[in-house]
Amino acid sequence: MRILYIEDEISKANSVMKVINDEYPRIQLSHCRSYNSGVNMIRNEKFDVILLDMSLPIYDADKVESYNNEFETFGGIDILEEVNRLELESKVIIITAFDVLSDKETEISLEQLDLNMKDEFPDEYICSIHYNSSSLEWKRILLDEVKKIKGECTNVENTNC
Repeated sequence: MRILYIEDEISKANSVMKVINDEYPRIQLSHCRSYNSGVNMIRNEKFDVILLDMSLPIYDADKVESYNNEFETFGGIDILEEVNRLELESKVIIITAFDVLSDKETEISLEQLDLNMKDEFPDEYICSIHYNSSSLEWKRILLDEVKKIKGECTNVENTNC
């Protein structure tokens, strides 16, 4: 099984990846830190699961001056739209530290976002997980969802399934 995690916050990324690696050490886990690098990865490689932060910088921090790097509050939705447009078989899970997401035009609760994504992307989207470093709940939900997806994996070429 191959998982791509698109997350710009290093401590959160390390925490999530450790949970997955500890439970499933044979899973191939890739990480990138921006909308741009995430889109490039999904266009060029095949992943069974894509874990997405909702709010992402456009470019990796080391590729552009920080004052020039725009931030996309709903970058995760844009990536999910790209997964759908490319007709990828990847399953998508959003992991965000925010229970309410907002930009200049839109404010939406994580609960409402979850409902919207299930309606709009029923084949790709699995769920949204509220990440809280002091809670164990997000870990349980994430591992349960990966286990379900792992059970569905039927790619005979991938012996990690």
